[in-house]
Amino acid sequence: MNSLLMRCAAARIAASMALCAAVAGAAAGTPVHNLFLTDARDIADASAVNRALTVVSNDAARCRRSGGGVQACACRPTAGLRALRSAVDTAAARHPSWNTDDTFVNYTDPANGLSVATSLPGLARQLASCSKP
Repeated sequence: MNSLLMRCAAARIAASMALCAAVAGAAAGTPVHNLFLTDARDIADASAVNRALTVVSNDAARCRRSGGGVQACACRPTAGLRALRSAVDTAAARHPSWNTDDTFVNYTDPANGLSVATSLPGLARQLASCSKP
């Protein structure tokens, strides 16, 4: 059950990041471009990003529960954070259209039937903020 709660929390974090970026874009009058994936190879690439994001989100949540600060926990130099950077870079290289501002990649996770939305530029901005002192 705890694993399910952690997956739900991680999904909420990812969805919140995507929603916040979409709302910010809409509020500014910027159209949002949604890409809906159906090809299994494309879904596998997007799933790799989502899996890595889930690991980082779960790790950050554990850190926060032990009293760590938000930025410190989100940006700890862990294997999960390195894997997320790698997954984002790989997806952006393989699918340049996914890495366009105000673009969201959407798919249905074949493992559980849940909808997933990811913004590579949004994740890249978050990762870049971890690199700043």
